[in-house]
Amino acid sequence: MHFCDHGLSKQVDNGRSVLQTLTGDGTIGFIMVGGTHGRKPILDRFKGKTAIVTGGSCGIGLAIAIELLREGATVAITSLPNDKEDGQTAFKNAGFSPLILCGDMGDEAFCRKAVARTREEFCQIDFLINNAFPFVAKGLHGTRADFERSLNAGPLAYVTMAQLVSESMKESGGGAIVNISSISGFIAQPNRWTYNGAKGMVN
Repeated sequence: MHFCDHGLSKQVDNGRSVLQTLTGDGTIGFIMVGGTHGRKPILDRFKGKTAIVTGGSCGIGLAIAIELLREGATVAITSLPNDKEDGQTAFKNAGFSPLILCGDMGDEAFCRKAVARTREEFCQIDFLINNAFPFVAKGLHGTRADFERSLNAGPLAYVTMAQLVSESMKESGGGAIVNISSISGFIAQPNRWTYNGAKGMVN
């Protein structure tokens, strides 16, 4: 899978993925996502930093959020309401309790609420991980609503969140925005016009 950060991407074999992100001292670091067993966290690497991880209650987003928490960050995640309980259980089992904000990333009002609530709770936002993305796999017979859903809750939500966190990052002296993409944004796959097209916009 490809994880893109400001146009940079790195692909790793053996089912493991690497997320490029900005460390507290301004250098580029790596967070292993998937196959994290045996990896030793760098304690307090992100101490004093606050991150928002969209779609952080399951899958890649959950793995990213847990790694950030392991390395000292304060984390807020967004989650669809139906995924909240499973996310809470996963975080509890890992020994963490991040701020969980429930809503739909395709709703601009919710995006605004998520950023405002995070700032209210933690006073700053240093990192944004745009991860939440609707998996709408439709081809020739996809409806206009299918394409709109893919775009609104995908790349347009990425842009909206980036715009909303930018002021807080400026006030903190800088930050990092990581946009999670996919190999599907680079290749053609049957009956995935909606998903592949939307991921292509991220790239």
